[in-house]
Amino acid sequence: MKKSSTTPMLRANQTTGKYRFRNTLIITMIATSLGLASASAETATTATENKQAVAETRQVLSDGWITTKVKSEILADSASKGYTVQVETTQGAVVLKGTLANETAVAQIKAIAEKVEGVRSVDTMALKLGRANK
Repeated sequence: MKKSSTTPMLRANQTTGKYRFRNTLIITMIATSLGLASASAETATTATENKQAVAETRQVLSDGWITTKVKSEILADSASKGYTVQVETTQGAVVLKGTLANETAVAQIKAIAEKVEGVRSVDTMALKLGRANK
């Protein structure tokens, strides 16, 4: 009789244990998938932020390169000899400031800047006409 009385008890405990294990497993799987979904969303956000940062860095480097290239081309040209021309670049838009001898020199310097790769526009409104620097 002992066998028959303990056997149903054992089966009940085994069944309850099986359900407990299955429920625990399901809860663990749900929690894990929610965590992965959250991590996946965070990764996507981080990836987007990284792409934006790379694009901004490229633009800054590009603007710096354009500024350097325009300055060197202007310095190499005879129209700017003895004059100071400052160059600022923002998102490919070049602004020239300073003093040049005449309108022909301004047009020549503008043409030089426009030929530089990456230049989208050239603003010469801040250039003045005057005498050469001493």
